[in-house]
Amino acid sequence: MKAADLDPDNLNGVTILAEAQWASGRREAAVETLESHLPDHPFNPEYRLRLCEMLEAVGRLYEAKALAGESDLILSRCEVGPDNLAE
Repeated sequence: MKAADLDPDNLNGVTILAEAQWASGRREAAVETLESHLPDHPFNPEYRLRLCEMLEAVGRLYEAKALAGESDLILSRCEVGPDNLAE
């Protein structure tokens, strides 16, 4: 059983698993790990960026571009300003 399967809400565990897969040459497995957990972390820009980078590196350019466009749309709708920041 994978660490990410034990606690899919643990973003660090999912990311560490994907990075370990990537570093060991299991690049498609790394992409699949991040893709399968994207619904658990849909608004995390670093997660989305890393998935885009991996998709591009394995030659899945159309999917990388689509994810980047979707990410831009999501982030453009987030309103962060002085009134929305925690004090």
